[in-house]
Amino acid sequence: MRLFVFLFCLTFIYSCTNKDKLRSQLQNKINKLSKEKAISYNDSASVSYLKDSCTKEELLKLINNQSPIVRVLAYRAIVYRKEPDYFAILKNHLSDTAKVAWWYFDDASNEFTVSDLMLIKAESAFLNRQQKDTLIDLVLKDHIYLGTAKWIMKEMAPQEKYYLIIRNQAKSIPPAKYIFLKSKRNFSLAY
Repeated sequence: MRLFVFLFCLTFIYSCTNKDKLRSQLQNKINKLSKEKAISYNDSASVSYLKDSCTKEELLKLINNQSPIVRVLAYRAIVYRKEPDYFAILKNHLSDTAKVAWWYFDDASNEFTVSDLMLIKAESAFLNRQQKDTLIDLVLKDHIYLGTAKWIMKEMAPQEKYYLIIRNQAKSIPPAKYIFLKSKRNFSLAY
């Protein structure tokens, strides 16, 4: 009986100390990805590996990984899996401003924030109208510093509720000036 209690306690302690650790094979892949300097134009091999090899819980851990590249790739794997809570995850990570170099073409790259790359992936996936409107609202009201805010302002139709935000941005952000000028209000853009 003592042996059984001892083994049970030992197993319990071991499981508690290892609950945040990833499987060794997965951890090796994550370590390699963490050392990457940029996300390549064709990151499908890494994303496919994560999508096919990780449990949802592991992907959720990876979204909080120290490496910004791992966070982006883990989020892309969640989007490709069509996990129902990908939108909630995105909303929770809009403040992730760590910079990542992304080769968006074979010969063109730039630095983006993790949240910008998550927004780009979610937008190209399958956002419905309500989710797009929610993102527009969140980005323009709370995360105007994101690069995607410029794209959003350029693409959206003028809306009265964003008038003051866009008016304030119009002096420094050309897409904001463009959308502002499309609106029906008269406002002098004095420089």
